[in-house]
Amino acid sequence: MRRAEQHIPGITWEVVKSGDDIGGAIDKFLTLMAQDPQKAEFLTAEMRTQFHQLAHSAQIAGWLHLSFLKVGDQFAAGYLNFDYANRIWIYNSGMDLTFRNASPGWVLIGQIIRWAAENQRDAVDFLRGDEDYKYRLGGEDRSIVRLTIERGS
Repeated sequence: MRRAEQHIPGITWEVVKSGDDIGGAIDKFLTLMAQDPQKAEFLTAEMRTQFHQLAHSAQIAGWLHLSFLKVGDQFAAGYLNFDYANRIWIYNSGMDLTFRNASPGWVLIGQIIRWAAENQRDAVDFLRGDEDYKYRLGGEDRSIVRLTIERGS
Protein backbone atom coordinates (compact mmCIF):
# COMPACT_ATOMS: atom_id res chain seq x y z
CA MET A 1 0.00 0.00 0.00
CA ARG A 2 2.82 2.41 0.87
CA ARG A 3 4.63 1.62 -2.36
CA ALA A 4 1.49 2.24 -4.41
CA GLU A 5 0.78 5.50 -2.59
CA GLN A 6 4.39 6.65 -3.10
CA HIS A 7 4.85 5.60 -6.73
CA ILE A 8 1.44 5.88 -8.37
CA PRO A 9 0.36 9.50 -8.74
CA GLY A 10 -3.29 10.20 -8.04
CA ILE A 11 -4.14 6.87 -6.38
CA THR A 12 -7.28 7.07 -4.22
CA TRP A 13 -9.94 4.76 -2.89
CA GLU A 14 -13.61 5.33 -2.26
CA VAL A 15 -16.58 3.52 -0.79
CA VAL A 16 -19.97 3.97 -2.44
CA LYS A 17 -22.21 5.86 -0.04
CA SER A 18 -25.85 5.18 0.76
CA GLY A 19 -27.18 7.97 -1.48
CA ASP A 20 -24.86 7.29 -4.44
CA ASP A 21 -26.04 5.99 -7.82
CA ILE A 22 -25.74 2.26 -7.26
CA GLY A 23 -26.63 1.35 -10.85
CA GLY A 24 -23.71 3.29 -12.28
CA ALA A 25 -21.36 2.02 -9.57
CA ILE A 26 -22.30 -1.61 -10.22
CA ASP A 27 -21.83 -1.10 -13.96
CA LYS A 28 -18.29 0.14 -13.24
CA PHE A 29 -17.68 -2.83 -10.97
CA LEU A 30 -18.98 -5.32 -13.55
CA THR A 31 -16.75 -3.76 -16.22
CA LEU A 32 -13.75 -4.40 -13.97
CA MET A 33 -14.94 -7.89 -13.11
CA ALA A 34 -15.42 -8.80 -16.78
CA GLN A 35 -11.73 -8.26 -17.53
CA ASP A 36 -11.06 -11.68 -16.00
CA PRO A 37 -11.98 -14.22 -18.73
CA GLN A 38 -13.53 -16.70 -16.25
CA LYS A 39 -15.60 -13.98 -14.61
CA ALA A 40 -16.59 -12.58 -18.01
CA GLU A 41 -18.03 -15.98 -18.92
CA PHE A 42 -19.91 -16.07 -15.62
CA LEU A 43 -21.40 -12.60 -16.17
CA THR A 44 -24.35 -13.49 -18.34
CA ALA A 45 -27.15 -10.96 -18.76
CA GLU A 46 -29.05 -12.76 -15.99
CA MET A 47 -26.06 -12.60 -13.61
CA ARG A 48 -25.54 -8.90 -14.34
CA THR A 49 -29.19 -8.30 -13.45
CA GLN A 50 -28.68 -10.34 -10.27
CA PHE A 51 -25.67 -8.22 -9.28
CA HIS A 52 -27.67 -5.03 -9.81
CA GLN A 53 -30.58 -6.32 -7.71
CA LEU A 54 -28.28 -7.62 -4.99
CA ALA A 55 -26.38 -4.33 -4.71
CA HIS A 56 -29.58 -2.28 -4.76
CA SER A 57 -31.15 -4.38 -1.99
CA ALA A 58 -27.95 -4.31 0.09
CA GLN A 59 -27.71 -0.54 -0.30
CA ILE A 60 -31.31 -0.09 0.91
CA ALA A 61 -30.64 -2.39 3.90
CA GLY A 62 -27.43 -0.50 4.76
CA TRP A 63 -25.24 -3.57 4.14
CA LEU A 64 -23.48 -2.60 0.91
CA HIS A 65 -19.73 -2.03 1.03
CA LEU A 66 -18.75 -1.42 -2.61
CA SER A 67 -15.32 0.13 -2.94
CA PHE A 68 -13.03 1.21 -5.75
CA LEU A 69 -9.38 2.00 -6.16
CA LYS A 70 -8.79 4.77 -8.67
CA VAL A 71 -5.71 6.05 -10.43
CA GLY A 72 -6.57 9.58 -11.42
CA ASP A 73 -10.05 9.27 -12.89
CA GLN A 74 -9.65 5.62 -13.96
CA PHE A 75 -11.10 2.74 -11.98
CA ALA A 76 -8.25 0.29 -11.31
CA ALA A 77 -9.99 -2.22 -9.00
CA GLY A 78 -13.27 -2.82 -7.24
CA TYR A 79 -14.56 -5.00 -4.42
CA LEU A 80 -18.22 -5.82 -3.80
CA ASN A 81 -18.58 -6.62 -0.11
CA PHE A 82 -21.22 -6.58 2.57
CA ASP A 83 -21.03 -4.83 5.94
CA TYR A 84 -23.28 -7.01 8.07
CA ALA A 85 -23.25 -8.34 11.64
CA ASN A 86 -20.16 -6.24 12.41
CA ARG A 87 -18.10 -8.02 9.71
CA ILE A 88 -17.02 -7.19 6.21
CA TRP A 89 -17.98 -10.10 3.97
CA ILE A 90 -15.75 -10.12 0.86
CA TYR A 91 -17.95 -11.22 -2.03
CA ASN A 92 -16.32 -10.47 -5.41
CA SER A 93 -13.72 -8.33 -7.10
CA GLY A 94 -12.63 -6.93 -10.42
CA MET A 95 -9.50 -5.28 -11.77
CA ASP A 96 -8.45 -3.25 -14.79
CA LEU A 97 -5.59 -5.33 -16.20
CA THR A 98 -3.89 -2.15 -17.39
CA PHE A 99 -2.89 -1.57 -13.76
CA ARG A 100 -1.87 -5.17 -13.02
CA ASN A 101 1.76 -4.26 -12.21
CA ALA A 102 0.58 -1.86 -9.49
CA SER A 103 -1.27 -4.70 -7.67
CA PRO A 104 -4.51 -2.73 -7.33
CA GLY A 105 -6.40 -5.68 -5.86
CA TRP A 106 -3.87 -5.98 -3.03
CA VAL A 107 -3.90 -2.26 -2.42
CA LEU A 108 -7.69 -2.14 -2.31
CA ILE A 109 -8.07 -5.17 -0.03
CA GLY A 110 -5.52 -3.55 2.27
CA GLN A 111 -7.63 -0.39 2.36
CA ILE A 112 -10.74 -2.45 3.12
CA ILE A 113 -9.00 -4.25 5.99
CA ARG A 114 -7.70 -0.93 7.34
CA TRP A 115 -11.21 0.55 7.09
CA ALA A 116 -12.68 -2.46 8.93
CA ALA A 117 -10.17 -2.07 11.77
CA GLU A 118 -10.72 1.68 12.03
CA ASN A 119 -14.49 1.16 12.09
CA GLN A 120 -14.32 -1.54 14.79
CA ARG A 121 -15.52 -4.44 12.67
CA ASP A 122 -14.92 -7.80 14.31
CA ALA A 123 -13.56 -9.47 11.19
CA VAL A 124 -13.06 -9.44 7.47
CA ASP A 125 -14.49 -12.70 6.16
CA PHE A 126 -13.22 -13.95 2.80
CA LEU A 127 -16.08 -16.44 2.52
CA ARG A 128 -15.48 -19.71 0.72
CA GLY A 129 -12.83 -20.46 -1.86
CA ASP A 130 -9.20 -21.46 -1.74
CA GLU A 131 -7.62 -18.51 -3.53
CA ASP A 132 -4.00 -17.96 -2.48
CA TYR A 133 -4.51 -14.32 -1.42
CA LYS A 134 -6.99 -15.39 1.27
CA TYR A 135 -4.37 -17.53 2.99
CA ARG A 136 -1.66 -14.87 2.52
CA LEU A 137 -3.91 -12.46 4.43
CA GLY A 138 -4.52 -14.91 7.29
CA GLY A 139 -7.60 -16.72 6.04
CA GLU A 140 -8.36 -20.09 7.58
CA ASP A 141 -10.46 -22.94 6.25
CA ARG A 142 -13.82 -23.48 7.89
CA SER A 143 -16.25 -26.27 7.25
CA ILE A 144 -19.51 -25.48 5.56
CA VAL A 145 -22.16 -27.98 6.51
CA ARG A 146 -25.66 -28.44 5.18
CA LEU A 147 -28.10 -30.30 7.35
CA THR A 148 -31.55 -31.39 6.29
CA ILE A 149 -34.03 -32.59 8.90
CA GLU A 150 -37.11 -34.41 7.72
CA ARG A 151 -40.09 -35.48 9.71
CA GLY A 152 -40.48 -39.24 9.80
CA SER A 153 -43.76 -40.86 8.88
